[in-house]
Amino acid sequence: MASLDIINVDQVDYIITMARDLEEGLPGEADGDEESHRGEAVDPELVKEHEYDTSYQELMGFLKTLSEDELVALVALFWIGRASYDPEDLPLALDEARAIGVARIPDYLLSSSLLAEYLEEGMTILGIITEET
Repeated sequence: MASLDIINVDQVDYIITMARDLEEGLPGEADGDEESHRGEAVDPELVKEHEYDTSYQELMGFLKTLSEDELVALVALFWIGRASYDPEDLPLALDEARAIGVARIPDYLLSSSLLAEYLEEGMTILGIITEET
């Protein structure tokens, strides 16, 4: 079975902490809208809105330092936390995440106003223990 061993728990904790700091500044989703589980186009207005937001830029920069495998694992974890995939579907989630394209993953993740919650829930579902839990 595939695993998320490639991603460091401390890295995920850092991403969760930074994402929580950003949540209040991100625009909410329209009522009834659901996020796609695939890498949809990034909203250019969202990118422009955060162009000078140092916290946003710091998290974006951090995400861009992660390896391809780490980014793919992060998206799979995000999707499991969002209940787009069950834990036993992890290999499929990893394949689908890789199909997004590594260059698009940081923008894709930061386009979600619930990034922290989904990552945290994914870690809980998969039984990944952190210092915060």
